[in-house]
Amino acid sequence: MKINSSIDSNAVAIDVRNFGALPPHLTRDWMVGLAAAKNSKLKHPAKAIIELINSCNLDCPMCRVGQFGVNFDRIMPFADFQKVISQINGLQTVRLNGLGESTLVPELEKYLDYLFAQKIKVELITNGSGKVEIYKKILDNGGSVIISWDAAEPQLFEKLRRPAKWEIFVNKIKDLTNAAGDRAENIALLFTLQKENIRQLPLLVPQSSDWRIRKIIVNAVKDNGCGKQGAEIQEMISNIFRQAGEEALKHGIKLFLPAQVWGNKIQCENSYRTNSEGCKIPWKEVVIRWNGDVQPCNMFNPYVYGNIHLNSFDNIWNNLFADLFREMSNIAKKHPYCNDCVYFDEGYN
Repeated sequence: MKINSSIDSNAVAIDVRNFGALPPHLTRDWMVGLAAAKNSKLKHPAKAIIELINSCNLDCPMCRVGQFGVNFDRIMPFADFQKVISQINGLQTVRLNGLGESTLVPELEKYLDYLFAQKIKVELITNGSGKVEIYKKILDNGGSVIISWDAAEPQLFEKLRRPAKWEIFVNKIKDLTNAAGDRAENIALLFTLQKENIRQLPLLVPQSSDWRIRKIIVNAVKDNGCGKQGAEIQEMISNIFRQAGEEALKHGIKLFLPAQVWGNKIQCENSYRTNSEGCKIPWKEVVIRWNGDVQPCNMFNPYVYGNIHLNSFDNIWNNLFADLFREMSNIAKKHPYCNDCVYFDEGYN
């Protein structure tokens, strides 16, 4: 192959990056698939997940993005943000989310005002450390605020959300729900199931009610770290979900649970089929990282379609790497990162 442009060079780099990360038994199949892939002509996605910053003010054990403190060099510049948004035709919703805390961006209101001017709905996933005024502005413009909250007890919360202080964060939630009024219905808690907090969910439901938050969405870390598999953990999670469901019914909380956790199917009220059983995300959503990388899904699969600084969005969205990922998404040879995915659409919208 003769490399004669930055685009060609980028394609080779993406090839190595994507296929080099695959297990050996899948590498050949994906490379053969790329050779057979065709540029598609898909309609642009209605939803984009934009990572404004790749840094955080909290050092959560499940993530560690904030372990070295906040790095303001890892921010998507406003001009790049405008460039991205302007190239996605028919964009209806932008979720501000990623491996970082969007409310740390110094000129965040400028980004928000640009979206509001385009009549684009904003969903913000946040660790809860942002200003109440920012959250309220999103709610006042028809958006939603989803606050990551992984414990019902102060000591565990501060361990999982270090160096957050329980009292400060709880008071901020109360201030927000009071300020939001009727729009508080568009505030949710996002509970990420992990080894340390596996029994906390039923305890969080009545607290959520006290804080006037009426919706809890449950996610899970990819690696459970529990040292338990099969029937034992399946029964444990099922029981915890049932207890949480009973509390939710009692307190009038909408509870959204994954029907599969760490490879175990969970059957209970309020559970929803996860994307591990069939995923449509690569056809209707896209992720754009702070550095311009374009990726498939909101669970931050490391696979890359391309980079917005080296090609247009339309070319990236419809290129061979994107076509290949979609072709492989719902078959046995799918990307290993997709195995046991716990994401489901319900609750976020």
